[in-house]
Amino acid sequence: MPKDLKAEDAAKLTKLIDCASDPVFVARVADVLWIATKDHKYARRAFRAYLESAHAETDSWVPKRDWLGRAADLAMALGKKAPERAEVTAEVEKLFAASKADCFTRERGHWPAALADILIENCLSSDWEKLGDDCVTIARGFPIAPGCDEPRRYYELASRAYQVGGLTAKANDARLAIARHWEAEAGAFKAAGGDSFQISHRLEQAIHAYRKTGGERERVQVLMRDLKQANEKMITEMKAVSIPMDVEPLVREAERMMAGKAGMAALNSYAALYGSAAYEDIRASALSQSQASPLMALIGAKIITAEGNVAASVPGITDDETAKIQAMVVQGYTMRQNIAGATTLEVARRAIGDGADESWRGAVRELVHASGFVPEDRRDLLEGAVIAGFMGDRVVFAHLAIPQIENSLRVMFRKRGLPITTMNAKGIQEERDPNSLLTDEAAKAVLGEALAWEMRSLLIERIGPNLRNRLCHGLLGADDFDRPAMNVLLWLTVSLLLACGSPGGEQERGAANTDQ
Repeated sequence: MPKDLKAEDAAKLTKLIDCASDPVFVARVADVLWIATKDHKYARRAFRAYLESAHAETDSWVPKRDWLGRAADLAMALGKKAPERAEVTAEVEKLFAASKADCFTRERGHWPAALADILIENCLSSDWEKLGDDCVTIARGFPIAPGCDEPRRYYELASRAYQVGGLTAKANDARLAIARHWEAEAGAFKAAGGDSFQISHRLEQAIHAYRKTGGERERVQVLMRDLKQANEKMITEMKAVSIPMDVEPLVREAERMMAGKAGMAALNSYAALYGSAAYEDIRASALSQSQASPLMALIGAKIITAEGNVAASVPGITDDETAKIQAMVVQGYTMRQNIAGATTLEVARRAIGDGADESWRGAVRELVHASGFVPEDRRDLLEGAVIAGFMGDRVVFAHLAIPQIENSLRVMFRKRGLPITTMNAKGIQEERDPNSLLTDEAAKAVLGEALAWEMRSLLIERIGPNLRNRLCHGLLGADDFDRPAMNVLLWLTVSLLLACGSPGGEQERGAANTDQ
C-alpha cells in the first residue's frame, strides 16, 4: 500500500515519474507519491496528469470517469482556495455539456450521469439549478422501455443537485418523477401483456419511491391494490417444479417402527420418527448449496402468499449475506419438515389414529396430564388437540394446539426468570408472542438451538409455513390444513410433552432435546 512505503522507497519512486510521457503512468506514480509523502507538489502533478488522461481516446468512458473522479478528489484535498477546484469544475462541466446530445445510446447512456455525479459528490457545480434542469431534460429524453433505467438515475441526480442548491421544491418534484417513471413502466408492461412478475416488481418500486417522497398516500393505496392483483395473477402463472424422490424407504421405516406398538409405546415411537437437525448442520448445508449454485445464492427472491401479499423479501447473498443464509437455513428446515410430514409422520399418524387399538387415547391423556409442559388449567384443551390431530381433524387440532404451545412457551420462559411481557409508551403491558420469544437468544437456552430453529421455521418464519401467524390472522384456508406442516406440528406437540416429563420417566425423546 502507498502509505506503507518507506522514505527510501519513495525516493526511488520519484526517479520513475519522468521515465514515460504517458499521462496515466505519470498520474499513477505521482498519486502514489502524494499518498506516501503528503507533498502537495505530487498531488498537483497527479491532478494535471489525470485531467490530461481524460482527453485521450479510449474504448470506454469508464476509465475517463475514474480519472476525472480522482482529479476531483485531489482538488478537494488541496484545500478550499486551490485553483484546481475551479479547473476541474470547468473541465467536467464542459464534458457534461458536450455529452448531453449523444447519451441516448446503450454505450453512453450513463456517461453524462457519471460526470454529474462527480460534480455533485464534490459540491463543485457552478450552477446547481442548471445542472438539475439538464439532468431532468436528459431523463425525459429516454423512452419508457424494459431495462432502460437511465431516466431514474438522472432524476435522482437532479434531485441531489437541487437539494445541494437549496431548491427543495424542485428536488421533491424530481423524486416524484422517479415514482411516476416506475409506475409508467409498470403500465407499459401491463399494456403489452407482460408477465406479472415484471409488473409487480415495478409497482413495488413505485410504491417505495412515492413513500420516500411523502404526501402521496392516495396514490400509494391505488398502487397497493394494483400490486395485490399483479401478485395474485403471478401465482396463477407460476409453474410447479417437481423433483422425483423415492419415499418408499421412509414409509417402510415408519411402518416398521409402528408395528405392534400400542398406548404410550406408540406415542414414543411416533415422536422418535423425526428429529430436529442441528442448526450448524443445516447452516453448513446452506453454505454448501450456495457454493454449488452460486447464481441461486446471488439472486434475491420474494415470498408471495396465497392472498397475493409479499410476505418476505430475501436478498441476494452479496446484498445481505446474513439475511440470505438465515433464509436458506429456514428453507432447509422447512424442506426436512415437508418430507417427514408427507411420509413417515403421516404413516405413523394413521397407524395410531386409524388403528383398531384405542389405548393411545388413554396414553395421550396420561401424557398430557403428567407433562410439565402444560399448565394444569390447560390440560384438557391440549388433550383434545392431540386426539384431534391423530384422528385427522387438523382444523380442530391446529386451532387448539398453536395457542396452547404459545402459552406454554411463556410459562417456560417465566420459569427461567426471563421476561414474558413488554410495555409500550403508554405503560400498557402486552404478552410476548412466539415472534418475540423464538427469536430471542434465550430461546436456545430454554429449548436448545435445534428445537428453537425447528419451531421458528414451522411457526413464525415468513419464508416457512408461518403457521402461528397465518392461523391467528385467519389466513389458513381449508387446503392449508392438509399440508405436511400440520403433521410436523403434531409431532412437535407430542415431542414437547414427552421432553418435559412422561409417565415412563423419560425426559428427552426424539428431536426434543431440550434442557428444561
